[in-house]
Amino acid sequence: MSKPVDVSTSYNMSKPEGMKWNVSATRTIAINAERETMEKHLWLNQFLSTLSTRELDIINRHFYDDLTQAEIGKAMGISQAMVSKIIAGVIKKARNGSN
Repeated sequence: MSKPVDVSTSYNMSKPEGMKWNVSATRTIAINAERETMEKHLWLNQFLSTLSTRELDIINRHFYDDLTQAEIGKAMGISQAMVSKIIAGVIKKARNGSN
């Protein structure tokens, strides 16, 4: 079993002499990053709502359940080539919609 590390001595968190922490700028950066993340999530939710049930099912199985195209095809009774075509179509829609 490993021994706990005392981080108070492992990292020097002091600022260089003469340098001031800019808390306002740090908050602004954090807020902007959070806003950007939220905007991406909103866009993704909107985009996913435009997909057909079949497209959404295939995307979920491929990207979230981590199934191969062949596994998806077998489960849905379609060819791997058709699964590939549908995934490519969804990606193309996403790219065109993000411009």
